[in-house]
Amino acid sequence: MHCFRSVLLFCGCTLLIACGSAASVPTALPAPTPPAATNIPVTATAAATPPAATPPAATSMPPTPAATTAPTVAQTAPVASTSPAAVAYMEEALTAMQTMFYNSAAVDWPATRTEAMELIQGAQTSADTYDAIFNVLRQIGDAHGHLIPPVNLEQTQQGRLGGPGYFLVFPERVVMKVYANGPADQAGVREGDLIEAVNGVPTSTMTETLFFDSTFADGPMQLSLRRVGVAEPVQATVTPGEYDVKIDPVARRLASSIGYLEIPNISSGQDATAFAQAAHNGIATVDQEPACGWIVDLRRNTGGNSLAMLAAVGPIVGEGELGAFVVGSERTPWNYVTGRASLPPRDLQVATPYTLKQPDPPVAVLTSRFTNSAGEVTTLAFRGRAEARSFGEPTGGVPTVLRNTELSDKAILRVTVGLYADRTGQTYAAAIPPDESVKLDWTRFGSDDDPVIQAASAWLQQQPACAGR
Repeated sequence: MHCFRSVLLFCGCTLLIACGSAASVPTALPAPTPPAATNIPVTATAAATPPAATPPAATSMPPTPAATTAPTVAQTAPVASTSPAAVAYMEEALTAMQTMFYNSAAVDWPATRTEAMELIQGAQTSADTYDAIFNVLRQIGDAHGHLIPPVNLEQTQQGRLGGPGYFLVFPERVVMKVYANGPADQAGVREGDLIEAVNGVPTSTMTETLFFDSTFADGPMQLSLRRVGVAEPVQATVTPGEYDVKIDPVARRLASSIGYLEIPNISSGQDATAFAQAAHNGIATVDQEPACGWIVDLRRNTGGNSLAMLAAVGPIVGEGELGAFVVGSERTPWNYVTGRASLPPRDLQVATPYTLKQPDPPVAVLTSRFTNSAGEVTTLAFRGRAEARSFGEPTGGVPTVLRNTELSDKAILRVTVGLYADRTGQTYAAAIPPDESVKLDWTRFGSDDDPVIQAASAWLQQQPACAGR
């Protein structure tokens, strides 16, 4: 099983994902494949300007057609040691799932309720039921749904968290992302480092759980790192602390007049308009001498605000309808025109939009198993577009629309209510495969030796716009 441990940012919400367990992760939930969540603006789901207080209920898409009658709630006798409050809270969550889940008709709800009550045996508070709620979501087939505990909401909205400040991938044992000025960054950890040992213990024989427990400990961690191009192991002592999870798009020029744009995840505390404007500014800088083609890298995009991402890639993907959210019989299109991305009823306007000097270029889109939710919205925006091809790994597999509902303890329950569709109308409910599979090497991410960038560049050089460059 491929796994990771870090802060994942989906639909404007911060979700802590745990592979195994880790004392350093506050209120960690068991890991799904992300869910980068409803990646739409806050009402549509990840908002361009996140709410200052509690996220609104039912925010990820236009309203799902309301059920004519509420689902029958089969009350289950509580186990003697389970408090009535915990039972009532689980019933509340189950009723919300049954009402909202897009494939609810296929679920055996009486059996699901019985099993859910067994999972919360001994629970006394609503917080004691959180793991069971997560397990029920996966049991009914909702790979994207999740619950955000109240304790995480303030951190989510501020865009700051506590921990080592890196994003690791397993079984590769590689540092995929380091948050600027966070504990790992200050200790000298770099993206692409392979963690060979933690506190003197080799990681090569560690189980997934032990690896993440060791690298997300509460106290200082002595890491022995293998770095490409460095003969001897690099030593770094990482002491967990608070760090900022905001990341901006990165644009640069590659050989053969090829432009490169990485669109990362976007946190709830991040200014969505500024995020999109940063992408336009970077594209404009690269395009001073017209780029013949573009690489759009979504491999580290775990999700967030769909509007911000669509606006960010607008100059490259081109204008018009790019895809849609499909909820029942309702279809809500994603559009981009002259710096404005729209997901009705929300939109996002870039103050100073850029237009490529050579519009409609060939585009290579890079994806990985960490490309989730809003990252998958951005992936699908290029599906069906002329002269677009994808490279890398299948995406994380949550191209689905979420709706929020606030539970009685102020936790936010997010349930899948619909699917994403590309511009041709094709809907998706699972991982989106690349047009060309290329094995990733996270130790070489973004370098000249990155095998996925190499494959994408080779294809672009074969396109008429780049031929002979």
